[in-house]
Amino acid sequence: MQDEKDLKIGLLDELIHLRLQIAELEKAQNDLDPSQLALLKAHAELAKLVDEQTFELAVANSQLKAQLEECERIEEALREGEKKYRNLFDNSPIGLGLVDKNGRLILFNNALLQPGGYRPEDITELNTIDFCYMRWQCLKILLIVRDQGFIDEAEIRFKRKDGTPYDALLSLRSVQVKGKPCWHVMVQDVTKRRQAEEALHESSAQIQTLSQQLLKAHENERQRLSFYLHDRLANDLSALILGFETLLYNHPEVSDDIRKEISEFSGILEESLKIVRDISYELSPACLEQIGLVKAIFRYCEDFSEKTGLSVDFFSAGIMDDLAFDFDTRINLYRVVQESLNNIKKHAEAGNVKIRLTASFPKIILRIEDDGKGFDPEKRIAAAIEEKRMGLQSMQERARLLSGTFKIRSQPGAGTKILIEIPYTRGGGIG
Repeated sequence: MQDEKDLKIGLLDELIHLRLQIAELEKAQNDLDPSQLALLKAHAELAKLVDEQTFELAVANSQLKAQLEECERIEEALREGEKKYRNLFDNSPIGLGLVDKNGRLILFNNALLQPGGYRPEDITELNTIDFCYMRWQCLKILLIVRDQGFIDEAEIRFKRKDGTPYDALLSLRSVQVKGKPCWHVMVQDVTKRRQAEEALHESSAQIQTLSQQLLKAHENERQRLSFYLHDRLANDLSALILGFETLLYNHPEVSDDIRKEISEFSGILEESLKIVRDISYELSPACLEQIGLVKAIFRYCEDFSEKTGLSVDFFSAGIMDDLAFDFDTRINLYRVVQESLNNIKKHAEAGNVKIRLTASFPKIILRIEDDGKGFDPEKRIAAAIEEKRMGLQSMQERARLLSGTFKIRSQPGAGTKILIEIPYTRGGGIG
């Protein structure tokens, strides 16, 4: 840069000197001979040429200066970017590294070593395969990377420095570094996440167990209340009715008004007895033990249709001897039908219901379909939980209690379909 500046100053001095000479010669050009005039003309042309060259040099010098400043800016930006990248690399919570073709770690951050309890000096003599708890997993992943050039979030078990395993997600990419093939490595420790998932799964299992125990407890309590209503209250009401009917046998002098009033009381007691028996039947249908699941559901559907005016079409196929089903199977399928019909009556505004119970190895399938107004299942379930109405959830838990599945399909204006499938063996039992 200094040499260019000195050259420019020298050229300008020469140009000024030549212009002064030309000015002096122009004053005396009338006294000059032709040779002197030619020399003067040559000096003028030279001055013009020098002037042009000086201008071009100044322009080139300005452009060169701008280019140098741009290069310096780019270099500064690259240094800053490299600094930021290095900072991100070093402080990333995800393990990052670069592995050469021989399997040696040539670049790595702390997050790559921390889960295994390694220090930088520990890995100088180790190959990446040495970090694998099961070598065959690493070899399998390397084969995949060799074939397709990458692998994303492969589940792998690594080995800590003390030999214990930990779970991680491994991602690999084939890259070129200074013309040499390498692998870019990304490792994410998922041990805590796995522990949280296992804890959540365990909690869910406990909640499901408690829900099933609660259903069983409810069923036991229903049976207890049903037996009490049937064996105690219903018998007491029957005795009262009989007492009213025979009360006046030996009292002919009692007036007709009193006889009429006693008859009315007797009628009230008979209606109460009917209600108690209906409640007892709703709580625990004794006919399940006597006539089996299919006939019990058929009878319930007939009674429900007669009481509510809702048309219920029930059909069963493939169940040859449902008395072979255990009590849990019979009562839970019965309760699902019972709960479904009650929900349809309360909320669906339907006119017709179809219920199909079929045995098709390896499943027993229960379908319940209505032509009502339908609903959004997700919103309904969320609202039911908030309002502590557990009809749909109760049916789902009953299906789970039988190791089965529960599906519901519905949308506004298109009715509702419920599908329950439970395991079934060829012998007629529940798997």
